[in-house]
Amino acid sequence: MMRNSLILIFLLLLFSCEEEPSAISIAPGYDFFPVEMGQYRTYWVEEINFGAFGGDTSRYFLNEVISDSLVSGDGTVKYLVERFKSTDSIDWKLDSVWTLQRFKETMIVTENNIPYAKLTFPVIAGKSWDGNAFNSQPEKMYYYQALSETAHLQSTGGSEFIEVIIEDIEENIVNQDERSETYAKGIGLVEKDYVTFHFCSANCGELGEIQSGRILKQNLVGYGPN
Repeated sequence: MMRNSLILIFLLLLFSCEEEPSAISIAPGYDFFPVEMGQYRTYWVEEINFGAFGGDTSRYFLNEVISDSLVSGDGTVKYLVERFKSTDSIDWKLDSVWTLQRFKETMIVTENNIPYAKLTFPVIAGKSWDGNAFNSQPEKMYYYQALSETAHLQSTGGSEFIEVIIEDIEENIVNQDERSETYAKGIGLVEKDYVTFHFCSANCGELGEIQSGRILKQNLVGYGPN
């Protein structure tokens, strides 16, 4: 009887000394899209818009500045982003105003009055979500694709990157739609790469000719507090 009691006491002491398993902590990844008043990001943009008679090319600098914030009745903060264009990086003209809202699980960017779920948290490679969840457009599944820390973007100082694949339809007889955005930790958006084409597939002068389309290359050239 005494022996059994000693064994029981020993087992109780043994299990009581074991450390509780630690919870797995996953960083949400908010720093892939930092939001601070006065923050700016400057990009070099090359854009070609295609129609039935060829392409129209434009090149310009784009400067985005978080200029103000609004607090709604429920405490939600909406940040205003003033977007300026310039062909020489000296004479800037206001082009548009977008808004940002960061929630616990989603980063929403409203572009020309259309809200898009640009990021979802936590940021994990392979994770997917509906980028059109907050607008009336058809479902569009975005997903994360990890990039090397030694990516080719020199202006980011070797940051950690995540790529958002918006669409990945390779060229076919009807269309091509390949769009991606790259974000860097501590910086935010550093690159946009959009290629979208609609091809003529019937009753056209040349099968496969471009009916409409767009190529957009946007690369970060500067960032910081204003």
